[in-house]
Amino acid sequence: NFDIEIDDKSEGDNASIEIVNGSFTSDVSDYLASNSAFVKDEDGNYVVADKNEIKDAKFYIADEGDLKEAIDNQADGVTWVLKDSFEVKERIKITKNNVTFDGNGKTLTFATDISGAGNGNNSFIEINDVEGIVIKDINLDGNNKVHHGINIFTHADKTQAELEVDNVVIENCKGYAITNNASKVTVTDLETSGNGWGGINVDNSKNGDDCGAELIINNANIKDSNSVKIENANNKNIDAVIKDGTYAGDVFIADGVENAKLRIIS
Repeated sequence: NFDIEIDDKSEGDNASIEIVNGSFTSDVSDYLASNSAFVKDEDGNYVVADKNEIKDAKFYIADEGDLKEAIDNQADGVTWVLKDSFEVKERIKITKNNVTFDGNGKTLTFATDISGAGNGNNSFIEINDVEGIVIKDINLDGNNKVHHGINIFTHADKTQAELEVDNVVIENCKGYAITNNASKVTVTDLETSGNGWGGINVDNSKNGDDCGAELIINNANIKDSNSVKIENANNKNIDAVIKDGTYAGDVFIADGVENAKLRIIS
């Protein structure tokens, strides 16, 4: 464990350094080797390793500053672990495969109104074209300042996005708690309330991929009046399965929708 300070007073080429591995007490992201990434351990140290070796490592997040570092320095396979509850002022976008967001029973509350921003920029959590994403054990309070809670979208000719939601509370969003657009979503022990448009929306956007949306609800407590709504803008296949749960409002396929299947399995 050590810090690095570069004091270069020479003329000509600047001093340079590449960090491949190690543990440091201050931010070394500017000096990472091209195939290296870092996480923060429970004590707040920056732990650097090869990207292939850092998979399954944990990035501990104590505040919004740590969260921004995790977002800006993502690596495949890393687990983000919240150490505390705090307010969030910027959208959380997950851009790497097999990332797990472990809320550790904590609450994130949105503090800046981004609900009027354009599509892809107005949700609490945004997931595009990445697979193996897990969000678990977290409370997301949109505080009426975000459009959707979780927006997962697969663009045309991209990898179909995949998300597992486990033991998550999503409340007080102006739109839906979860929107699934041309992606695969599995829900277990989800609770939603206070969301302006409803609980879960499934769709295949005209700008999305033609792979078709899939939804599996193992169990949920959807307290929103519009509990599950299925639309289909590009008429590709949609397959939705509900196995258990409590739904305060309608669970339905919208009028005029084709190529959508909803199965209720008791």
